[in-house]
Amino acid sequence: MYRVAVLFAPASLAALAEAVAGGFAKRKFEATPKATSDADVSHLNGADVVVLVAAAAEHGGGAAAHAPHGDFDETRRALHGMNLAGRVAGIVAVGDIDASTAITDRLREGLDASEAIAVTADCHLDGADRHAEARLWVKRLAGEFIELKRSWVR
Repeated sequence: MYRVAVLFAPASLAALAEAVAGGFAKRKFEATPKATSDADVSHLNGADVVVLVAAAAEHGGGAAAHAPHGDFDETRRALHGMNLAGRVAGIVAVGDIDASTAITDRLREGLDASEAIAVTADCHLDGADRHAEARLWVKRLAGEFIELKRSWVR
């Protein structure tokens, strides 16, 4: 069984994080959503797949509206020093296209600090049915992870 860490912020994204976690096949993956404010480095270290579900801070405008929620600051610091070799990482960014692209770019800085990431994927959500869209994206991400593992066995 593969472990999936689904970290989310702000708290208003809890239901979306649950939908993301629920999109992973239960027979192959154990997906656990956790607020970034409650997660620690061990939550990331033990995961085969890391998914960050993010939106901007719930209050504020200007640059703050295009930056990941402040609860991701510690997660970003942890990712900078972590080797994610052999894992799959994904980012689900919520907001209009400008905001979600900026959020993704900022979070990707931490992921890109590890030169050996196998696969990264982004999901920008600004439509009405975010949960269904996120579940479809998760199925593709999970498929990429399984294919990655198969390629190592050959």
